[in-house]
Amino acid sequence: MDENMQNSNNMGKIIAVLLVIILLVAGVYSAMNWNKNDVVDNLPIPGSDYYVSVINVKHQYKDGKHIYAGSLDLPTPCYSLVSAISKDTETSATITLDTSRNEEEICSQVITNRKFKVETTGGNPMSIQGLMNSKPIQLNLFEVPADKNIDEVEIDIKG
Repeated sequence: MDENMQNSNNMGKIIAVLLVIILLVAGVYSAMNWNKNDVVDNLPIPGSDYYVSVINVKHQYKDGKHIYAGSLDLPTPCYSLVSAISKDTETSATITLDTSRNEEEICSQVITNRKFKVETTGGNPMSIQGLMNSKPIQLNLFEVPADKNIDEVEIDIKG
């Protein structure tokens, strides 16, 4: 019977060691999957829109037209910018900026500047508001004299 007890003790030790190994493997596997889920949860939602709350915009009134020009720094070259202007009344309009991200391209995270320029007719002065990806934004307007080329004028915002 001593031999049976010794075999039982050895079998018990083997089972205990196997259980510890199984628990360690399960713990490591769980930790690896937890980290993957954490990273995935923190990635941007595919196709998500970029948003800023304030944009500097040059404005010029020339020959009965209001011209608005500016630029926007987007997070990667995969982002595109579409701009439009719609007149609300004869003396008010809304500039709409929409960004989208091409999910099929792989892009490095290099800030990419995208320019926009929109024009509308209307009375002077014109009340203007802005929307970016359907959210209101503040437009900092910088007036450009009619005798200057709006594309060549730089906005100086040091401070």
